[in-house]
Amino acid sequence: MSAVSADRPCCSYHGNGGDARDACRPFTEGRESTWELRCGDCTDPATGLASLADKSVDHVITDPPYGERTHEGQRHRRREGGPRTDGFLSSAGLEYEHLTPEQVAAVARQIRRVSRGWCLVMTSHDLFPAWEAALEGYTFAPVPIVLKGMNVRLAGDGPSSWCVWLVANRPVGLRDGTKPGAYVGGAGKGQERAANPVKGHKPLWLMEAILADYTKPGELICDPFAGSGTTGVACIRNGRRFIGWERDPKYHAIATKRLSAAREQLTIFDRAVAP
Repeated sequence: MSAVSADRPCCSYHGNGGDARDACRPFTEGRESTWELRCGDCTDPATGLASLADKSVDHVITDPPYGERTHEGQRHRRREGGPRTDGFLSSAGLEYEHLTPEQVAAVARQIRRVSRGWCLVMTSHDLFPAWEAALEGYTFAPVPIVLKGMNVRLAGDGPSSWCVWLVANRPVGLRDGTKPGAYVGGAGKGQERAANPVKGHKPLWLMEAILADYTKPGELICDPFAGSGTTGVACIRNGRRFIGWERDPKYHAIATKRLSAAREQLTIFDRAVAP
C-alpha cells in the first residue's frame, strides 16, 4: 500500500455505502465507547501495566518518550530571542526524561504480555533498535511518520526533523493484511495544537488513521503513555474502548477533560440523529 495522508477520511466508516445518516456517524458497539485513564506510572508494579492480566487488551498503541539523542537535540538555543516554547517548535527542551534501553526492555515485556495483537510504538531513530530487540514476536522495518513542520533546525544548520518511526510488532502467527508504508501529513495547528500542550503530541488525524489500519470496532486499545489523551479521543470517536496511563497529574487532568468531551460529543450526536 502507498502512504496514508492526512486528507484521507477521518474514520473507516465514511462512504461505507450504508445509510447516509450512519455514513459519517462514529461507530460504537451498542452505542457505548468506554474509557479509563489512570493517573500513575505504567511501570508501577502494583498499579501499572503489571496490574493487567495476560492478553487482556487487543492492541497497544503508544507514543512514549524517545531516545537520549533526540531529547537532548531539543535543548539547543536560538541565536537570538531566547527559546521557543510552543508544542512542536521547541528549543527549550522536553519536559520529560528520555527512555533508556533498559526502560524500553521493561516496558516492552509488559506491553507484549498484555496485548493479544499489535504493539505499535512511536519512537526516534536512535531508540528503534532497542524496541526491536526487546519485543517478542515479529517486528517489521520501521514505518515513517512524516509530520510536516513538526520541528525545525532553529540554529539554521542541517535538515529539519519532521519524522518519527512506528515500531509495528505482532505476535507470531497473526495475519492482518497489508498496511500503509508511511503516514504523511501536517503536525497539527490552531485549536488542536492549543488543546495538546504536551510537547511532541501527535495530531488526531494520525491516531485515527492508525486505528483504522490496525484495529477493529469494539476492540480495547491500551496507551501506557497517554500524554494529553489523543489516542483515547481517537478511540472514542471511532468506536474503540480505551485504557491508558499518564503519570503527570497536569496532563492527566487535560487528557481526562478531552476524553470526557469526546464522549459527550458522541452522546450529543447520537441524540441529534436518533429516529
